[in-house]
Amino acid sequence: MVAQRSAPAEATGAQQFDLGQLEVGGRRSRFPEVALGLLLIVGSALGALAWQTFDSSGRLVLAAREPIGAGELVTAADLQSVELASDDALNLLADSDLSLLVDQVAKVDIAAGTLMTVDLVGPAVDLAAGQAEVGLSIELADLTDRATVPGSLVDVVLVPTASDAVDLFDVDEVVLVARAVVVDVTVDGPVVRLSLAVPDDDAARIARAAALDRVRLIAVSDLEADGSAQSGNEEDENEDGEDGGS
Repeated sequence: MVAQRSAPAEATGAQQFDLGQLEVGGRRSRFPEVALGLLLIVGSALGALAWQTFDSSGRLVLAAREPIGAGELVTAADLQSVELASDDALNLLADSDLSLLVDQVAKVDIAAGTLMTVDLVGPAVDLAAGQAEVGLSIELADLTDRATVPGSLVDVVLVPTASDAVDLFDVDEVVLVARAVVVDVTVDGPVVRLSLAVPDDDAARIARAAALDRVRLIAVSDLEADGSAQSGNEEDENEDGEDGGS
């Protein structure tokens, strides 16, 4: 005898699920989440850019606006302020240091855009009546340390050429100018450029000799050769002796 099972009766009031409704619910739009993500990305990028702008370490330094030739007087119109983004300790002048450059004389040719330093300029020297300023270039190895100091006194000597038969002991007329004043010095690698204050009658001769590389400088003492300083010391000693005797 086969037992038959009847289907279980449906529970009264049981909840029924529609799979179609679940599938439709899983496909709802995600546009709000995408828009929010893009907004966050753009906002982060703008925030980083703003932070970099406000946290900039740039500073204003002075640069040449126009080319400035060697020997020319530097004016405020020759200079401009440029921004330099660096925290390194650099030998440059800030835009507030304008007074250190204006009314100074350029030691070398300065190209437009060159960042300015105090080494590029020097004071404008007022020459006495009858004086002239002449420039010359000499190898550093041919100069003594004293001859490269502004304010020192030097004898300007004419040296012979390789083809000249020269008596080394005949030096009566080799000094072109005695006791010339070193006005300015610029060391450019192995070459030294000097400006000398000399009598204006001798400036042309020195310039011509320098163009032929026949000039050398001998550093001399700033004391007169007549022994006046020594005499002065002796007079002081005599006066002291007289005062002590009296």
